[in-house]
Amino acid sequence: MPSQSAIFKNFFLEMSSRYVTQAGSEFLDAIDPPTLAFQVLGFLWEYSMVQQEII
Repeated sequence: MPSQSAIFKNFFLEMSSRYVTQAGSEFLDAIDPPTLAFQVLGFLWEYSMVQQEII
């Protein structure tokens, strides 16, 4: 049985990837693409930092 920390890490990664996916879809529907492009890049950078800390 996985430890509580492993369960939390998996849950956090799943929620983070959904957040990044949502940000990407908002970017595609954006009226102001340059502004949202920077926001999406920020989300992706944060997501990659979280993955590096967990691994």
